[in-house]
Amino acid sequence: MGPAGWQHGDVMTSPPFAPSRRPGARSIVTGSIVAVVTLFLVWTLSPWLWFTDTTPTGGDMGAHVWSPAFLRDELLPDFRLTGWSSDWYAGFPAFSFYMIIPSLLIVMINVGIDLDPNIFSLVAMALAVSEITSRLRLMARVRLAAVATICGVGVVMSTWYADRLFDTGLFGWSPIEPFRYNDTSVDLAIITIVFPAAVGSLVWRLVAERTKWRGAITTVAVLTTILVVPVPYGVAMKLVVVAGLVTLPLAAYAAGRLGGL
Repeated sequence: MGPAGWQHGDVMTSPPFAPSRRPGARSIVTGSIVAVVTLFLVWTLSPWLWFTDTTPTGGDMGAHVWSPAFLRDELLPDFRLTGWSSDWYAGFPAFSFYMIIPSLLIVMINVGIDLDPNIFSLVAMALAVSEITSRLRLMARVRLAAVATICGVGVVMSTWYADRLFDTGLFGWSPIEPFRYNDTSVDLAIITIVFPAAVGSLVWRLVAERTKWRGAITTVAVLTTILVVPVPYGVAMKLVVVAGLVTLPLAAYAAGRLGGL
């Protein structure tokens, strides 16, 4: 006797795999609540300020702002992850009794090649447009025209629109706070989100589909992009902190599902 519905010498009487069940009312309600909570958390964290080059403050953020910089400037150059610091008390063992992974992530996003963010932003948008048009299987001339157009728009925005204040206020209310284009917030958002996504999509498409290392190669390409692109320290820290906070309700929901709740 083989799998359910199968028997040696007989024809198949039922499919070997049962069709997936539709989510019930309980799953829909629970998923909706988690989605609403996550979106509310994102909104309260002021996403329009994530890419502004400012220092996070409040509560015990002083220690958290200090630790990745100490790791970057003092420990990693000596190929160490822990060490002695005299910055607090009479000295203390840094990272001996506290998690180091968030600080490593902040350093990874912070460091990079010291170039103007406008350059990375322009390359990111050109690569993203090229990748989108390629996946849409548009003609080569159309793809080239689209890339040239986005590059031209980028040059215009970085020159003619410098110092321009963008205000989306309407009837005294604005969904985002006014910002100036040349404060690099737009460029930072592009190079930290669009650039790695475009590189990952490109590598995934170019690597042979049957290659078992396809996922690993794509992951390495994305991580390399993150390491190459420099992001201001305050922005890197905010992105890691926000990522940790936003994933909390999602992680709790996933843990509950895995536990059969």
